[in-house]
Amino acid sequence: LPLSGGERGCASSHVRAWRHCVEAAAGGERPLLVLEDDAAPTPEFTQVLSRAMASLPSDAGVLYLGYSQAAEWRREVSPELVEAEYVWTTVGYIIWPAAARALLSQLPVNEPVDNFMAGLCAEGKLKSYCVRPKIVLQADAWNVNSDVAHSDEHYWGPDSDIQHTDPMDKVPSLQRSLLLGDADTDTESEDSDDTSETMLLRS
Repeated sequence: LPLSGGERGCASSHVRAWRHCVEAAAGGERPLLVLEDDAAPTPEFTQVLSRAMASLPSDAGVLYLGYSQAAEWRREVSPELVEAEYVWTTVGYIIWPAAARALLSQLPVNEPVDNFMAGLCAEGKLKSYCVRPKIVLQADAWNVNSDVAHSDEHYWGPDSDIQHTDPMDKVPSLQRSLLLGDADTDTESEDSDDTSETMLLRS
C-alpha cells in the first residue's frame, strides 16, 4: 500500500518513540506514554486509567488510551479494560519496552502505522489492550484538520460500513488546549513519580 508523505512522517515519529522506549528503559520495563499532537485527554483520564492499570494483565505490550474499534474485543478483562483484536488510530497509547522491541523487529512500516500495530496484534505478535471508555480523543474528527493524508480511507472497500470517524471524537477547546505538540520537534517529559515517561508526537 503506497503511503502518503504525512503517513511516512507519522510512522517515523512512532518508530522513534519505540526506539526511545527501549533506550530509556535501560534493560528494564519502564513504559512510555505516547501522545500525538492532536491528543485531547478527557476529564476522567486519571481515574479511569488508574482503574484500568489495576487490572492490566502482565503480558500487556500496548495499552490504547484512544482508538477506533475495528473488530470484536477478544475479551473483557474488567469494566475499564478489554483485550483488543484490531483497533485504529495511534492518538494515545502506553507501550512497554518488550512490545517496542517486537515492533522494531518487524520494520519497515509498510502500511499506515496504526494498521501496522493492529496487524501484529491480530497475528498474535503483540498483546494490546484498550481502556474503556476512551480517555484520549482526537481534537477533530477523522481526516479533519490533519496534515496526514490517509491512503487507506477505502481500505476495507467502497461498500464497507466500517468508518474511522468516532462521533464522540469531538471535545471542547478547553480540553484540546491541555496538550499542545510542537510543530517541528518532539517533546519529552517525565512523570513526577518517575514510573513512566511521556512523548508528544507530531501526527
